[in-house]
Amino acid sequence: MSNLQKSFNINGHIPVPNGAGKHISLTRVNGCGMNFTGNYRRASIDQIETYVTYYTLYLIFVPLIPFKAYRVCNAENGGYHVLGSEKGSYKERLLIVLSALSWVLAIIGSVRLVWGILTII
Repeated sequence: MSNLQKSFNINGHIPVPNGAGKHISLTRVNGCGMNFTGNYRRASIDQIETYVTYYTLYLIFVPLIPFKAYRVCNAENGGYHVLGSEKGSYKERLLIVLSALSWVLAIIGSVRLVWGILTII
């Protein structure tokens, strides 16, 4: 049993915080699906680094809409331990949406540039 499981009782021997222990699907197929985005509001709990991340809708590898915020810590196998849900910050959500908007505008600009070059030739 890892130190994290001992300190937080990940296996559920005590009542778990809000949102912890739920199955959260982090699946993307061809870049479309749901995944965690961001690394905000770091905190150390019992010498274990935790942070807030957003459960976000991805479309073609671009994070579009952040739905819910969770406090997580990294697992030894490369996954996450979800410790509970958090209240989302509007500034953090706005940052994710503006990032997605910049990607969309860059793609549209690139397509228009290539189309303009191809129609000249």
